[in-house]
Amino acid sequence: MLLPTFRAAHPRRLSLQPMMQLRRQSTVSLLDTHPVVRTFHPKRLQPSDYLDLSLQSRYSLLVANPSDASSTPRRVQMHYQTAPSTPFPPDTRGFFYYSADGMLRFRLAESSSPADFAKGRDLELPNGIPWRLDARRINTFAKWAPIRDLITASSPSTTSSSVTLGSAREVHDGMNPAPARANIVTGFGEPFLVNFGIANASMYVRRPDGALHAFKFRNPLAKWEENAFGSWMPVKPWYYGSALCAFEPSPFPEDAGSPTIVLRILRILPNKLLSPGQRRSLHGRLSPLPFGAGDLIAKKYKGQDSAWRFKTGPGGDMGGALHRLWELPRAVSPVLVMSEQGKTEGSRA
Repeated sequence: MLLPTFRAAHPRRLSLQPMMQLRRQSTVSLLDTHPVVRTFHPKRLQPSDYLDLSLQSRYSLLVANPSDASSTPRRVQMHYQTAPSTPFPPDTRGFFYYSADGMLRFRLAESSSPADFAKGRDLELPNGIPWRLDARRINTFAKWAPIRDLITASSPSTTSSSVTLGSAREVHDGMNPAPARANIVTGFGEPFLVNFGIANASMYVRRPDGALHAFKFRNPLAKWEENAFGSWMPVKPWYYGSALCAFEPSPFPEDAGSPTIVLRILRILPNKLLSPGQRRSLHGRLSPLPFGAGDLIAKKYKGQDSAWRFKTGPGGDMGGALHRLWELPRAVSPVLVMSEQGKTEGSRA
């Protein structure tokens, strides 16, 4: 007599339902200690959106489900820094918000009053770069779906606009999507990290439509020579060290009316904050940076120190990318204001 055969269930299928139930129970238990965030729009923040992330290695962010307000909030794991693993600093209290430049940021605020939002400052990483989560990553990876859905629900008109989903377009010039730690410049004055011990580095300028314009930033403090094909190639850097820098319109009268930019040092970083790969690049006969915070980057020209000035233009790799800076709004920092469309949306709510 033949015994009936049974098709064994896949072990992962057997364990999936209990795991999902356990996750829901875990999320419900967090409701006693974790507020539920109901908006990332800076003009709609409520005291209930105020969070305390202090000294947390991993914070379970509870995000309201915009499609079903009565359902269990969705959970997203937030980290301050994963490589190396670093907990959120002490006194990390404030609001997550979605800024006009397509970034999820965290605004430090003294109290849960949304009025303190404007008086606060953005959370920074140990190297001085603002902590942020780029819209491209929010749109690419499923784990950020609760954040993406709430951003879209808070600003319905952004579902097809460049502020949110438009940021997920392919990176300009065919380069790979920007990594999590990429240097993304969203306007004049936006801090980015420069390792002067290497000749060039990948960077991105966020265009007004939300897409990223990729380019190779050529170290102005390196020796460059023109090859037989007419291309400029790096020979060697002159200095070692890293600094937090920002592009600015040239302040020199002779550059008035021309798209000329300069590079200002905001802060010199200690070498201990560099990655092992960056520290290895400091080897060799290089001199320490001869600049301090607030100085314009300068290089010797005809035996005299002269500020580095770069004329941007619609063509070229670096010149074309940096020319985008002139198209971005400069009157108001994009970090502080999301969009004027928020006022219109608020009137309809």
